[in-house]
Order: sequence, then structure tokens, then C-alpha cells
Amino acid sequence: MKVRGFRVELGEVESVLVGHRGVRDAVVVARSDGGGGVVRLVAYVVASGVGGEVGVEELRGFVGGRLPEYMVPAVFVWLGSLPLTVNGKVDRGALPVPEGERPRLGERFVEPRSSAERVLAEVWGEVLGVSRIGVHDNFFALGGDSLMAVRAVGRIREAFPADYTLPELFAAPTIAGCAATVERLLSEAADLDALMDEVAGLSDEEVAARLAEGEKSHE
Repeated sequence: MKVRGFRVELGEVESVLVGHRGVRDAVVVARSDGGGGVVRLVAYVVASGVGGEVGVEELRGFVGGRLPEYMVPAVFVWLGSLPLTVNGKVDRGALPVPEGERPRLGERFVEPRSSAERVLAEVWGEVLGVSRIGVHDNFFALGGDSLMAVRAVGRIREAFPADYTLPELFAAPTIAGCAATVERLLSEAADLDALMDEVAGLSDEEVAARLAEGEKSHE
């Protein structure tokens, strides 16, 4: 099976997952997200009940510490038990399609509080296929990957007149962090526009005088 151009052994991912004490059974399948035919790994997990409730971030970190990043499932679905065929094997065809619900995260859910956060939550929801996103939820814990991050940045730049970039999403991958960055960029752009308007109203002599003053201040 190839995912994002890499060959992935699904059984290897399953073996790592069941090595976590909080996982009793696990099966991993590759599914298309329905948007552009992008294939992602989906892990169906049955909890063991040992060590309390296990969240997405913990399992992603556990798998990511043992396998390459491209083999870490993007989506985790918790089941009471795995569906079986009459022969006792896992019935992969009976596994439910992920419904786009907010996954089990370590962060408490906090509703978007500002207009910027609400717009960003909507953008992320469309890109990730998740219907409910809190301001402290991590983009990658929600199932995002580098390709989705590129799509998200493009959508954010369409929604806001800000020069938002991919490294900024990686640096602050939450709705709150993203909103703070966008608001800073918008403020800087507004300050620059105001400065340009001010300079446009000056004569050549006034511009030269201001430049001379600036040079003197740096002497």
C-alpha cells in the first residue's frame, strides 16, 4: 500500500499500536479523504482499559517514536470491538467510515471566541473534514498532514488579506495561534499602508529631510 508516495505495511503499524498498553486491538486501513483523492491512514482502536483513557496525541506520539512520520495514522476511530467475519477474521469492509467528529484529544474543547477564530475553525474544518474544532486543538492531532497544511494555508490566504505562510502554521498549529498570527500580520499590513499613504503625501524635499533625520539618529 502506498500513502503519500511511500510504501506502507499496514500490519507493521497495527503491531506498534497494540504494543501500547492502552490498546487491546487495532486495525489500520488506507482511505481516501474524498477531497482530491488524498489517501490517509485510519486506525481503528479498541481500548484495553489499562492506564485510563488514551488520546490521539498519545497514540500518534507512540507510533511516531517507532515508525516514520508517513506511517503514523492521520485519523483514529475508537470502537468497542472490531467487526469480525464468520471465520473470525477482521471484517475490514464493515469498519465504519470516519464521521468527521472531533477526535479524542488531551485538550479540553474551547469554542472559537473571535471572528478570526471562527473563520479559521471553518477553514480547518473544511480541509480536515472535522466538524467541531476547539481553539487549542492541534492541526496535526486532528488528522492534518503536510499536504493538508498547504491546502489550509492557501484557504487562509483567501480568507484574510495577510501574507500567512506554511512555517507559521507549523510554528503555531492551533486555531488560537493561527488567529494571533493572522491578526499580527493584518496589523502590520495596516501600519505599512498608513505609512505608505503618509509618504505619498510628502514632497520630495520632505522625504529627503526625513531620510536625513533617520541617518543622523543612527550615527
